[in-house]
Amino acid sequence: MNSIPHGADLENPPLPLVQKPPALSDEVFDNLPSLLKDACSVLEEQAEKEVFLVGALGVISGLLPNLRGFYDTQYYGCNLYCYILGAYGSGKGTLQLARRLGNEIHLKRKERSAKMLAQYKQDCIDAKENKLAEPEKPGDLMLFFPANNSKSGVVELLNNNGGTGILFENEGDTLADALKTDYGGFSDVLRKAFHHEPISFYRRTGSELREVETPHLSVILSSTPDQYQKLVPTIQNGLFSRFLHFFLTPCRDFKNVFNNSKRGYPEYFDELGKTFYKIHSYLETLSKPIEFELQVHQETRFLSTFSEWKKELGDMVSTDLDGTVNRLGLICFRLAMLFTALRHFGEADYPPTLVCTDTDFENALRIVEVLMRHALMVYYDLPRPRVSKDTLDFQNKLTEKADLFALCETLWRQGAKPLEIAKRTGIPKSTVYRFLNSLKR
Repeated sequence: MNSIPHGADLENPPLPLVQKPPALSDEVFDNLPSLLKDACSVLEEQAEKEVFLVGALGVISGLLPNLRGFYDTQYYGCNLYCYILGAYGSGKGTLQLARRLGNEIHLKRKERSAKMLAQYKQDCIDAKENKLAEPEKPGDLMLFFPANNSKSGVVELLNNNGGTGILFENEGDTLADALKTDYGGFSDVLRKAFHHEPISFYRRTGSELREVETPHLSVILSSTPDQYQKLVPTIQNGLFSRFLHFFLTPCRDFKNVFNNSKRGYPEYFDELGKTFYKIHSYLETLSKPIEFELQVHQETRFLSTFSEWKKELGDMVSTDLDGTVNRLGLICFRLAMLFTALRHFGEADYPPTLVCTDTDFENALRIVEVLMRHALMVYYDLPRPRVSKDTLDFQNKLTEKADLFALCETLWRQGAKPLEIAKRTGIPKSTVYRFLNSLKR
């Protein structure tokens, strides 16, 4: 099986010295399960396809209950955290089309919630007339949770909705502002929910305890880069490594806002949302979760690929990214699980165990590889709150061999490739990459 190139070409390394975020290739879109492939083909512009796909992956990951795979000592669902970054007016609005995939489920839950509330009010009237104890008020049911929330509010909503939900917000600073308030501060809830770790909250008023044993939360956010830093101020913030990042390249052209061929977008994606409602409803009825598995050769490839990526990023960028690569591995596993589930829908009944195809495994790797480079764009913009020992050792090397590194910089600015610079200066190629990265920063 041919390996996806991910740094083998040392003359043109894909991870260090990222100048421009790469686009998702046609190969990615061509190899999607039909539900996603057909949806992306409806969209006319490349930026629309990319923003929709990343957002749709996040939304769909929150629509597939009773699906799990075993990874690193525990079972995981396919829930993802996705972040779209772009300047004002760069086209992030297409994200709303991805939200429509979950609208039908959201509306059905709200309808059910309204009926429960009406029944509760009637029961309160009956209880008062018959001098009985007032019934317990039902909790709110919804799929999409508001980002303008408190810690107790998020835990309450997860508790009311069986531990599942989607945090969807077009303006990332809405969430950032909520996290900074005295009553907010649910960054720890987001970090725990990513790994399905238990979440609890106790309210002294009324002695109310809320516990969610295995939260399955998906998060989709978008904002400008400066808004992003309100939510993730430094690389040490645990949220950075939990997100798939997509950096939207701005288009300088004024698009045709009267393009009639796009009038059908809302209706198409609303109908697709009804299809996902059927998938979700079926999975909800299962008494036992469906198991997802990689094939043995895929597991071998998975381990070798992420080991190489981790070493490459550690040697050529920074060991600060070790945790990011670790969590990208889990994200890749979840993507493969999501693709495998969607490929079975409409083609066959869901068997008790879903085995990943090579097509879906390869595509999950392709997407993660591209979005890893997007994460590097974000990484370079984040401030560094402290200097690690690894960085200090590197700075000492720069001081000890100042003349050589000055020559290294001169050669680079004259257009020399990193490998050529390493040969001419005698500096190890991994150190050359790190030095050129430090120049870029």
